[in-house]
Amino acid sequence: MAARVEAITKRPLIKNQAWRDLSTHYKKVRELHLRQLFADEPKRGLRMTAEALGVLLDYSKNRITAETVSLLLKLAEESRLRERIDAMFRGEKINVTEKRAVLHTALRAPRGTSIVVDGENVVPKVHAVR
Repeated sequence: MAARVEAITKRPLIKNQAWRDLSTHYKKVRELHLRQLFADEPKRGLRMTAEALGVLLDYSKNRITAETVSLLLKLAEESRLRERIDAMFRGEKINVTEKRAVLHTALRAPRGTSIVVDGENVVPKVHAVR
């Protein structure tokens, strides 16, 4: 698995075409005013929100457009974000600097959850320390 994680993380984010596209796009949207964005799209405040588990994320009050969101999704795909997230939840050693697993998920995992690192479930140890 280490080779797979290394392959995922080897390419710097700024080398992706999607990053370059976002950089170009930024030059177009950096001077946009929110008043204009809301005037151009009255339902912006509804469209640019997401809700889950009682938490509301309102990203409408940022200088972004539908094109910005599309480019961000393209960047996530090109950088293999889903694979990276899955590797984190599997307890793979994705912290390439320290050559270890990142245990953010174990800190938030409920008792009884299993996150195995080097053949050992780390969740009970995390709960013991918490």
